[in-house]
Formats: sequence, C-alpha cells, structure tokens
Amino acid sequence: VPGASLVLIDLDLGDLDSVRRGAEAILSSFGKIDVLVCNAGIMATPYGTTRDGIEQQMGVNYYGHYALSVRLLPLLRATPGARLVTVSSTAQRYGRLRLVHPPDPRKYQRWMAYCDSKLAVVILAFAFDRYFRKHDIDAMGLSGHPGFARTNLRNTRLETETNPWQRLQLQVFERMSMAAERGILPILYAATESAAQGEQYIGVSGIGEVRGDPKISRAQRRAYDPVVHARLLASSAEITGLAL
Repeated sequence: VPGASLVLIDLDLGDLDSVRRGAEAILSSFGKIDVLVCNAGIMATPYGTTRDGIEQQMGVNYYGHYALSVRLLPLLRATPGARLVTVSSTAQRYGRLRLVHPPDPRKYQRWMAYCDSKLAVVILAFAFDRYFRKHDIDAMGLSGHPGFARTNLRNTRLETETNPWQRLQLQVFERMSMAAERGILPILYAATESAAQGEQYIGVSGIGEVRGDPKISRAQRRAYDPVVHARLLASSAEITGLAL
C-alpha cells in the first residue's frame, strides 16, 4: 500500500516465549486489530522441533499462530467487525490431526505433518468464529488458501527431496502455479470482502483449486466437527498454556 505506515515487531512463531513478547508489544502499542492474518508457514521440512519441543511444522504453522491469536484476543474483542484469517492449503484435505506430543521422529512423515498443520489452521479460524458467536463478539474467523502460488515456500522441499519422482512432481507443480499476486486474492477476500461470513473457507475457482479467482469453497469435514475442534483446542491449551 503506497504511503502505508508500517511497524515491524520481532516475533518467532517457533518460540512460544517470543510469541508472548511479540504479543505484549502489540498489546501495548495498539488499541485495536481490524484484521489478523495468520500467514507464516513452513512446508514439508525434515524432522525438527521448535524451541519448545513441538514438531516444527505444527509448532510454526499452528501452535505459534494459536498462541498469538489467543494473546491478541483483547484487541479483537475491542474492534467491531474484526477478522481473524488463517492461511491454509489444499493440503488440508489430507490432514488427520495426529496430535502426538512429544513427537516420535521414527514415525515422522513430513508431508503428512504439513497436511495436519494446514487442517489445524482452518480449525483455528473456525473455532475462533464459534467463540465470537458464543460470546456475542462482533468479529469473524475465516480461512482460505492461495491455490498453487509461486513463492519460496517449496524451496526446502526441493532442496531436501532425494526421490527423483517427487522432485519431478514438485517441478511440475511450479509450472502449474500462478503468480503470488493472484494467490493472495482469496486471502484478501477473506480479510476485506463485505459479503464474507464467519466460518467461510475461501479457495480458487479452477479445476482442483490449483489456480483461478477467489471463490467460496469448503474445507474437509474434520474442519467443521465439534469433537475435532475440542480435541485440538485441548491439545493447544496443554502445549501453550493458553485456553480459548
């Protein structure tokens, strides 16, 4: 945005203490949040853990965003029409939420861990939306995905993938992808569209939701299941020490 006034706050989603410090800086500096977009992420990384001992894809992609969102809840509550938007992926279709902590590196499947994390962030948005409605808060939670957008997210996978077939697939996906400037449109829809509603999932219009224009889509069934919500929120409260 030309002429925008930007404030940078140092915050590492892979370190819950850093999340706390970053949230405290935001709370002390601002009186409201119109839109909180949970966008940061890593994809299909080799096994590793965060500073807090959490499998790093779930730790960065989900638990860090959960902790930040809960800590910033006072500002969301204070802002009429506020929105919490999480950035998911078509990979959420294959998530099963294997909530094992501490993780067993012998059973680690990096692609499945990514799928789980991207299902979890959809549930994060929807759980917040249900919380807002339950407590009569004028705010919404939505999620969306960018289709296949050309960013550096897949670099780690390409650099560390030793299977020639998998490498070929990734290279084909790169050729099928659309520019990042188009991939951001579903997220902007969720963040700004006046007709958007809580607990919506915004995807893209093309075949397989690989590329296209923003459209209202639907996440997999677990994203709407209150039992799955409760299970993930219980895990989140236990790991982060923060309950929604």
